[in-house]
Amino acid sequence: SSLPPGLYAAYDATIARMQGSQSQSRYDLGMRALMWVYLAERPLEVIELSHALSVEDGHKALNCNNIPAPNIILRCCCGLVTIDDETSTVRLVHYTLQEYFKCYYEKYFPTGHNLIARTCITYLDFSNLT
Repeated sequence: SSLPPGLYAAYDATIARMQGSQSQSRYDLGMRALMWVYLAERPLEVIELSHALSVEDGHKALNCNNIPAPNIILRCCCGLVTIDDETSTVRLVHYTLQEYFKCYYEKYFPTGHNLIARTCITYLDFSNLT
């Protein structure tokens, strides 16, 4: 790997802090947000990420009460994502985090593409979006 060991340790520590400093549901939300931002084929707008994070497998309608606010997403990620104010897109805080996740993809997001596919199919099938 081309990343300095100190960066790996910093990212490891931040993810450990995500898990240790908040509830399991907030940690899960943060990790799912990181997964979406890392695996997305293009930068996601804040509303797109919020909607993606609100989808529950097997549900038939979007529950607006499940849509996390942008500040909640940022807080759950402990500084690992940021919102670009000019484009309203969410991105990883630094390009080295992309490299970190390339090395640790299997550890953090082993079923990431599958989860994204299921989420998209569920979302497209929502009855209250037509």
